[in-house]
Amino acid sequence: MSIGTLPTLPPFLPVPSTLRIPSAPPTRRWTADEFQRMIEAGIIKENEPVALVDGSIVYKSPRSADSPTLRHWTRAEYRRMVDIGVLQESERVELLEGWIVQKMPRNTPHDTALDKTEESIRATLPTGWRVRSQRAVLIGESEPEPDCAIVSGGLDAYLANHPKPEDIGFLVEVSDSSLSTDRVIKGRLYGRASISIYWIVNLQERQIEVYAEPTGPTDPADAAGYRVRTDYREGDTVPVVIGGQQVAKIAVASLLPRA
Repeated sequence: MSIGTLPTLPPFLPVPSTLRIPSAPPTRRWTADEFQRMIEAGIIKENEPVALVDGSIVYKSPRSADSPTLRHWTRAEYRRMVDIGVLQESERVELLEGWIVQKMPRNTPHDTALDKTEESIRATLPTGWRVRSQRAVLIGESEPEPDCAIVSGGLDAYLANHPKPEDIGFLVEVSDSSLSTDRVIKGRLYGRASISIYWIVNLQERQIEVYAEPTGPTDPADAAGYRVRTDYREGDTVPVVIGGQQVAKIAVASLLPRA
């Protein structure tokens, strides 16, 4: 691939317009203009064997056109896309294990549960800890945006960088349509990064899932996650644990929207 000859390159491979990338989360789609701008900015390198296919950037042959492989992205490439305006700061996307993933639209029960969860957790936190809502954290080459990140430090602590695993007490995702992604992909990501506690506020089953004892890095990477899951239902209280110490308990019913 050459920048100089880009206008004469066919932007599409000969595959059906109904292409769906197998085994992938709902990734961000790209226009031909965005594809070209990434090449011009050096995000996609010269001679890199990729092409734009039905809005996805995939590797060319010898990989099968019937089962193409999506190009993965590094955190540096992700930030560069923001710098050149291919990604907007306001876009509802996050970088998960090399995928630029579209975040699910939020419904009113989600937002209600998020408000309740933020307020309930904030009221329990010891000095030196605070809640960051729907802000990025840095986990390896990923940049997820959990619904709540309980982090150490003051308001100016993250001017230079987003919080890293060592800054994080625990993470919370409020899940409805995103439940599978939050359990599988984010559970694997957070467990591999040794985030000690991970909550899922599960709106579908009206329970709080608390994941503990992270595996840390594993081989294979797909085996990463958490060894212990405890479900807390309405009528239960869920413990707030930071640094291995229980600092409070919160009624599950106070975190969920009214049935």
